[in-house]
Amino acid sequence: MNELVLVNSKFFNGVRFDCYQDAHQQDNSDFWATRTQIGELLEYENPGVSVGNIHNRNKERLDKFSRVNQIDLPSGGKQEVTVYNFKGLLEICRFSNQPKANDVMDLLWEIADEIRRTGSYRPKFSKEEYDMKIKELDDRRRDLDLRGAQILQHMLDAPAFKMNEETKAVFSHEIFKLVTGSEFLGMLPESTEKWYSAGDIAQEIGSTGNMVGRIAQKFGIKAPQGESNEFGRWIFTKSRHSNHECPSFIYNQRAMDWFKAQNLSLQLEKR
Repeated sequence: MNELVLVNSKFFNGVRFDCYQDAHQQDNSDFWATRTQIGELLEYENPGVSVGNIHNRNKERLDKFSRVNQIDLPSGGKQEVTVYNFKGLLEICRFSNQPKANDVMDLLWEIADEIRRTGSYRPKFSKEEYDMKIKELDDRRRDLDLRGAQILQHMLDAPAFKMNEETKAVFSHEIFKLVTGSEFLGMLPESTEKWYSAGDIAQEIGSTGNMVGRIAQKFGIKAPQGESNEFGRWIFTKSRHSNHECPSFIYNQRAMDWFKAQNLSLQLEKR
């Protein structure tokens, strides 16, 4: 197994993207990145799973641009991960149909152009400077979390709509999570119904969250924004990449069963 070493990192919309190269390669003409990180750049709800699904659907193309490698963890030790080279990363973007795919491809070409101009893609600052930049980013994220907690607390103290006790408990739990960085599930009300995100359904049927959302919109599974129906309801969740609250539609078991049935019908039609 070829050893990979971290040579540089880019930050894209607040997401860190690590670039690796073979420890013993001579020409420095290529770079690698992990499956999970390219999925995070593309803003999948379940990055590793979603990119894995793309790979499984396009194995003939992507197998030759990928491999399994061990990488060093920041906390120490090693982890075995799937990595893709430059061509493989571009192909994942092409197959993804995600809104940010073109922007991510521009980032990848920027890295490739730097290699072409300089012959390498090596760190431009010392380890101490690099560690300081990481700390600055962590501090910035911490500030955003605390600001988010303040906004939720204000919404709880002066609600713009009537809240029941369960809703108040959910808000309190989100505030606790933003302030402490940990979950305390005992604060949440006991749920009598299971709910699924678009990513959960996508993982179950071997698709993508983006495609699940499109199908739900086309067939009326998704209610108009702010409303609920027999298949689910809208909720507000904190964005992974900003301090904003974003509306998201969550699906119930009836919706999950509908998607499974549609997927099975498509499979039978292909036979």
